[in-house]
Amino acid sequence: MEPEVLVAVLALVVSVITFVWTLRSHSIQAKHATLQANMAVLVEVWGALAKNPSLLRFHGISPAELQEVGVDAEELAYLVASFEAASVYYRYFENTPNPFPEGSLRQRMCASEATQRAWPLLQRFFAGDTNYLSKIQATIDRSKSLPLPNEEP
Repeated sequence: MEPEVLVAVLALVVSVITFVWTLRSHSIQAKHATLQANMAVLVEVWGALAKNPSLLRFHGISPAELQEVGVDAEELAYLVASFEAASVYYRYFENTPNPFPEGSLRQRMCASEATQRAWPLLQRFFAGDTNYLSKIQATIDRSKSLPLPNEEP
């Protein structure tokens, strides 16, 4: 094969690979932009729960249940928005069922007695059996088996 032909074929192959890579990158960027836009809307919607607690009935949560677990609608809305916002990262970048790292923000939240009491209500806002939900549950379970900071082991 002539060197000119070889260079031309090689240039064509590189061009095709570059074109495919560009299409793939554009597709990934479009998906990420869609996720970000959806997340912004979801966090805003969850914030509406704090302003109008009667909306909780659409999620099967009654005022009596809130009182039973010891949180108000504003606190529940904060927890839902916080865990929802983190879900994108943990579903797409650290998609494992392992507990959150010790000392991390999520680990401290899951170790909170108030979060643990609210967890059965929080679960109603998250669909499916995902690694993210397993990660939260594993962190809660681990924190329940550890002594509280002011307790002796």
